[in-house]
Amino acid sequence: MKVGYPLDRGRLVAMALSFAAALVIGAPTLILPFGRDQSIHAVIAREALDGAVLYRDIFNVKPPLTTGVHALAQVLFGETVAAIRVMDILIGGLTAVILAWLFGRHSKLALSGLFAGISFAALYFRADHWNTAQTDGWTCLFMSGAVLAYSLSLDRKAAVRVGFLAFSGMLVAAAFWLKYTTALVLLVFPVSHLFLGIRLSRAMKDAGALTLGAAAGVAAGLVWMAASGGLGAFIDTMIFLEGYVALRADLTRMLGESFVFNIFFSSPLIAWVSLGGLALVLPRLPRHIGVPTVIWLVAAWLSGVIQGKGFSYQYLPTLAPLALLAGMMLTVIAVRLHQRVSRRVQIAVALSLSVLFVQAHSALRLWPEVMTVWLEGEPAKAAFWSRPEFNHTDYFVLSDIRLARYIENETLDCEEVFIWGYNPGVYFYADRRFPSRFLYSYPMVASGYRQSFREELVEALLSDPPVIFAVQHGDATPHVMGHALSSNETFEEFQALSGFVRGEYVPIGRIGMFDVYMREGIMPLDSRSCPV
Repeated sequence: MKVGYPLDRGRLVAMALSFAAALVIGAPTLILPFGRDQSIHAVIAREALDGAVLYRDIFNVKPPLTTGVHALAQVLFGETVAAIRVMDILIGGLTAVILAWLFGRHSKLALSGLFAGISFAALYFRADHWNTAQTDGWTCLFMSGAVLAYSLSLDRKAAVRVGFLAFSGMLVAAAFWLKYTTALVLLVFPVSHLFLGIRLSRAMKDAGALTLGAAAGVAAGLVWMAASGGLGAFIDTMIFLEGYVALRADLTRMLGESFVFNIFFSSPLIAWVSLGGLALVLPRLPRHIGVPTVIWLVAAWLSGVIQGKGFSYQYLPTLAPLALLAGMMLTVIAVRLHQRVSRRVQIAVALSLSVLFVQAHSALRLWPEVMTVWLEGEPAKAAFWSRPEFNHTDYFVLSDIRLARYIENETLDCEEVFIWGYNPGVYFYADRRFPSRFLYSYPMVASGYRQSFREELVEALLSDPPVIFAVQHGDATPHVMGHALSSNETFEEFQALSGFVRGEYVPIGRIGMFDVYMREGIMPLDSRSCPV
């Protein structure tokens, strides 16, 4: 059956323009600092690149491809805060290209794919350090690719169709290794087959090809971890995380920070355009594009719901199908303009709507700060990072930077430090190592913590005591830890640790959010040297 238009010049132009638009819209995010998650995975990736075996030598709660993306960013763009932002922009740009291809394939108007691509970029690249460069957002690339491969399979002969479907399954597996819950996108395929009226014999073959591809992708990840020596630790960590998964957000938090707030309150213009696409346009479309879009949106939404925390970034997978819906509505508007007004008016209206549409919810609002930082350098960046949105509640970027600068001035490159807290970005900013596989306190203090983890940490510190030991204040995260204690309070409760520090270290004072201790009896800095 014929289900799409060929990839002609107009559709290629739409894809190229979508990528360029994503680069322009996303560029201002380059000056954003780390959020907590970005700092955690930057440290994990750095350790992995230096030879640490993931999960065995460095504790990690996320799937391995998250570390892979951060590691690739550091290889390509250096060990800098901006590296993962560059990678994020490229991933967002490629996602916009795929969505432009997918949407343009089903639209008679060749350039209409651009509407979907720009919609995704405007939704995704926000002036927000916390909800960009997140693993959930990167799943959009693989989920979009999987749906595109499925779409391309529909009008192919059996042998080629099986190849497309197997590849689609592999892309779902890639999304799985970024965020396990996004495997729900597999629901798109059997439901679409059902609504398309595809005969049972073909549906069974197609399901087999998809399953084989997905299974091969999952198996490849398991084989890689087994070969590296980290599979046992990976399984053990996932078992430990059952307690974290059981911590559910209350209803208020789920409603306040979930899909509804994330899209319809923070981006009302794009949200209503998407809703218009869903209500007005989708019912008129062929089932082979309408049904997958709706099922995809539901599956992406469920991916966030299942995680049960209500964090905005956990609903980032919904942005790809929402961009398709927005593209549908904008295409209808463009066609109506084309039919009723002159070309000059069309261009003027299109440009005005595009500017309004993108500005409504994108990082382009950061351009004044971007220009200041690029012209004035580090002092301007420091001033920008001092803004309240980067220093609030349990996470203070400036506090981490202040401690990192102190560590740089008081230790040698080869010396180790340890942070008892939930902000391991200090290691990255200071470019220092730590003597344990635990880069933060979470596995030793969260509800259902393991005593064996505590014993392992103390043993590591006793055998290789760091030069500086810091204890964080004000980092209580009840929605993660299951209690309202800050790290300074869990430090006192963890008597084996606090006793070790008070017996071996001298208090230096408070730097930012941290109580700082220096190892007792250590020689002055100018008398110490690193081994050759």
